[in-house]
Amino acid sequence: MTDLTGGTLRFAPSHTFTADEQIIVVCGHASADRHTKQLDTGAAYVVLFRNGRVRQMWLAHQHQADFDDFWY
Repeated sequence: MTDLTGGTLRFAPSHTFTADEQIIVVCGHASADRHTKQLDTGAAYVVLFRNGRVRQMWLAHQHQADFDDFWY
């Protein structure tokens, strides 16, 4: 993702929530430039940890259609 955006991909976290020691939710703002397209959206990342390692991660974006258009 960093290569595809020429290093412009940014995520600025604004809130972090923990459900327990295995699940963390981080909300914030994602932005990037790619060719002639710009990404500018709210985002939430849900991360599942096991034994101190990331095992799964889910992403949700405020403007999913814009996110999809940016990457595809």
